[in-house]
Amino acid sequence: MEQICDETDDTRPEERQPIAGTSSDLHSGEHPQ
Repeated sequence: MEQICDETDDTRPEERQPIAGTSSDLHSGEHPQ
């Protein structure tokens, strides 16, 4: 989980914030559960 979060944080830090570091939500974009 940490590894994926790190990669995403570097790629899309803006999206990672609203998603709270969620893999599934990441794909959805800015559509948090």
